Formats: sequence, C-alpha cells, structure tokens
Amino acid sequence: MFNHFTPVFVILFSLLLQENALTKDRASFPAAPDARWTYITKSWSSQANDWVPREWPYFVSHFNKEDDSLSFTIQQKDGNELSFVVDDRGVRSIKKWNGVGFLYHFREPATLLEFPLEKGKTWLVGAYKDKMITGEDIWEEMVAELENYEVVKVPAGTFHDCLKVKYRSTVGMVGRKPFPPSNFYIWYAPGIGIVKIGPASENLGDYELGATNLKHTQPKIEK
Repeated sequence: MFNHFTPVFVILFSLLLQENALTKDRASFPAAPDARWTYITKSWSSQANDWVPREWPYFVSHFNKEDDSLSFTIQQKDGNELSFVVDDRGVRSIKKWNGVGFLYHFREPATLLEFPLEKGKTWLVGAYKDKMITGEDIWEEMVAELENYEVVKVPAGTFHDCLKVKYRSTVGMVGRKPFPPSNFYIWYAPGIGIVKIGPASENLGDYELGATNLKHTQPKIEK
C-alpha cells in the first residue's frame, strides 16, 4: 500500500481514515456494562385467542474489553443468553442461544457483521453440518449482504443511517437438491445495535426495538 516515497502525513491520514471507519463500523453493534434493550414481537395469547404484542427485555450480563477486542453477553431475564466478540474483523456470536430469542435465526459461531462495512459487501455468516435422527447428513450455509442504509421507524423512535443487512440461509441434505433459500433482514442503528428484524415468521412478524438506554449516533456514511 505504501512505499518509502509516500509522505508521512499521507500515511498518517490514511491510518486515521481507517481508524474512523472501524469506529463507525463498531458503532453498529455497541455494548456497555449497563446496556439494555427491549424488543417487541407478537406472541400467542390463549386468553385473547390471538397473537398479541409481547416485550422481550435483554441486558448485558458480562462485559470485558481487552486491547482492540470487546466481548460481552446479552441475556434475557429467564437466563437465555448469547455471547459476542467485536474486534477489527467484525461481530461474531460465539455462544449458543439456549432457546427462542430475537437472534434465533443464527447458529454459532456466526459472523453477523464483517468489517469494513460498505454498501454491496457480502460475506459468509457460517457453514454447518449436522446429522438427522434418520442418520442422514444435513448442511446449512448462510451468507449476508449489506444492501443499503435506511431510516427505520420502530416503537423506540426513528433511527437514521441504519445498516440494512440481508441474511440468506440455504439448507440441504448431502446428495440431494438444496431446499429453496430463506431470507430475513436485520437493521442496525449506529450507537444502538439491532433495531429491527424481519420477517421472522408469518405469525410472529418483526422484532422491533421498543426501548433502550443507549444513545443513537448519526455519523456521515458514504452512500
């Protein structure tokens, strides 16, 4: 990238731009020791005999920062939890979610975001192999694409410059034709993290951010 003829100020300026880009990228999936998020989706109510809104509160139960790496665990009140690592490479989930939660689409390990982020970028989220009860081998591959930057309105408010990431999962059995791929989207707001997931299923619909104690930031993003 550089040679001995490159002026020092050009090198320093380039490194500063790279650092600013990483800071902006990391803001898409932030965490703090006291961070809290509440998501809203639909849950079946036998009393109402219908699908009704339900709140899912999450909080950071573990937080550790070492050099340029950040690790933390998001937990529900019932003990459901998922752990993440955020560093210069991106955002990765590293611990299996114990039950149904707002990130139930993913298996672990999974690369939710790969840095640096730019419109049109694609990356491999994860590739997995399992064995069914019948003894047949089944595989899954998930890829992601940063499609756009959008304004997202959810119960918690209006968020600008949100990353709109499409995740595509393809599943198949070894030696057979794969099933049709399924897609879902996640919107990430700077300084907040995930503000919307959808579609989840025909009945559940979207997960939307209902409240958080984190502050939304609106950096200038090249579109």
